[in-house]
Amino acid sequence: MGDFYHCMISRIREDIRDMFQMSKKTFKKGLGTLYKERKVKLEDNGIRLSN
Repeated sequence: MGDFYHCMISRIREDIRDMFQMSKKTFKKGLGTLYKERKVKLEDNGIRLSN
């Protein structure tokens, strides 16, 4: 299995800013690109990198 980033929905903005030093908008745009390329999987409690 790939690496996993556990995120709490109520703290996602602060988590993104602290961990990745980017805005939520930029993070979601990048995540969308990775999802379309099937490089990540979106799960109920977080994001998993695909193998």
